[in-house]
Amino acid sequence: VMFNAITITDYKFWNNQSDKFIYCGVIGGQDPVPFINRFDIENNLLNFFCCEVNQIELSSFDDSLIYAGGYLYNVPQSNSIRSHDGGFTWETVNDTLVFLSLNPFDDNLMFFENLNGDIYRSIDGANSFHLVDVMSESGFSDSFLYDSDELHIYRIYSEKTLRSSPNKGEAFSWQTKYS
Repeated sequence: VMFNAITITDYKFWNNQSDKFIYCGVIGGQDPVPFINRFDIENNLLNFFCCEVNQIELSSFDDSLIYAGGYLYNVPQSNSIRSHDGGFTWETVNDTLVFLSLNPFDDNLMFFENLNGDIYRSIDGANSFHLVDVMSESGFSDSFLYDSDELHIYRIYSEKTLRSSPNKGEAFSWQTKYS
């Protein structure tokens, strides 16, 4: 008997409308297949994607722009992808960094992570990546929170450490606020 579990790892709604959503995850056990599905299509399997899709973000300014990323724990693979057509087709943005977060105030500002948990920032829509924070402990970023002042960014790391940056996540401006 073949058992194919479906794991949904993230979901988002377009304009907070519960009937217009996109979600991602993985299907299967031993050889999981990543997927991203919209409310109006199913079985959008990402055969080119290396691993589990963990994070998906919709642009606040362009309904058709979506970023997603993922990795498998304990496997040296990660990937970041982007769609310019609302999730119907996807392209690879980076095959060594995993996408983490898209700034809700600026579509060009986003964050990525390597397998060591080091944070990279892109300020040009994922065309270039710059190291902005390193961690001495293993683990992965769980979430990013953006202050309404559009400057302060908060990062929850491995569910136990809160770090913040007072200047949009510029290089080595991150400080531990709680651990």
